[in-house]
Amino acid sequence: MENSALSPNIIQVKLTKQPQYGLGFQLRNHTNRSCVVISDIVRGGSAAASGLVQAGDILAKVNDISLRGMSCEEADNILQLIPVDSQVILLIQCEDGNTTHLETRYSEDGLPRTVRITKPINQPETFISIIKRTFCSSNKVTDANGDNTLEAVYVEDIFEPHSSVNTQKKAVKLINTANERPAHMDTLYMKALGNTGCTSERCVGSMMLTPPTQLPGTSRSKTELISQAKDFMVQYYGSMKGENKADHQKRWEGVLTSIKKTGTYELTIDELTFGAKTAWRNAPRCIGRIQWSKLQVFDARHITTARGMFEAICNHIKYGTNNGNIRCSNISF
Repeated sequence: MENSALSPNIIQVKLTKQPQYGLGFQLRNHTNRSCVVISDIVRGGSAAASGLVQAGDILAKVNDISLRGMSCEEADNILQLIPVDSQVILLIQCEDGNTTHLETRYSEDGLPRTVRITKPINQPETFISIIKRTFCSSNKVTDANGDNTLEAVYVEDIFEPHSSVNTQKKAVKLINTANERPAHMDTLYMKALGNTGCTSERCVGSMMLTPPTQLPGTSRSKTELISQAKDFMVQYYGSMKGENKADHQKRWEGVLTSIKKTGTYELTIDELTFGAKTAWRNAPRCIGRIQWSKLQVFDARHITTARGMFEAICNHIKYGTNNGNIRCSNISF
């Protein structure tokens, strides 16, 4: 998977065609060019396992067969002719305005792992990045040819204060309306990242339908997404007394890299379960939320067909009804 002789925005990737998922991605026609673009990565497929193929990439060649000028249907026909369990060499071009290359990194156990690095063209290096690159000497990175050893630059220090805004907040006195005297100091709101909707005159915590903070069909900015993800990871690892430890740092670096590359990140099954339980626990009005810690979460995010969804829903209903002895459960597609 070396790419030293290729263009700065093109890499070469080897994948194995699987019986069930094929090469593990779906194609669509480019909106402005006569070429095909990878639209989705299939969970459990070869592309997802490699971590080297991303949605939005242009598929330039397949086994030395150029796909330039081809439609999505023509490219699909070529991919279908590839024998199952055979290795396929793909030439992939990243999105315009970016450069990409492959690096071989070594874990603490000395095991090599090829990773893909994608950056905007002519992205200026920040002052913090220069300092970290200069003084961080723990993680060594070797390029795909094994010629140079580079310093791994941490993208962001996660162990700074929870939020520069939150640190400026002060505790609020709550008044007991029965006797008009201060009851206690509320500090929980200081952890909130957004506006709760409550005011000094009105509490909306018991309302079922509050105005949405995110309009349907809109996407969060990367800055907002990073802030939300950071807060979630602090809560998740804090629940296991693992906040600010090595596992937390390693996971956050992966999340931050994924957000900056793709604009999103993917929860592990444990993180998904924690998020679902916490959301149910914090629901404003739900008579059953006392059972939040017993919630069983079924991960069906890998399902891409109507039949698979139908079978997953049937299994969910069977588990939840439990012959009349109801069990709390949730399924995520």
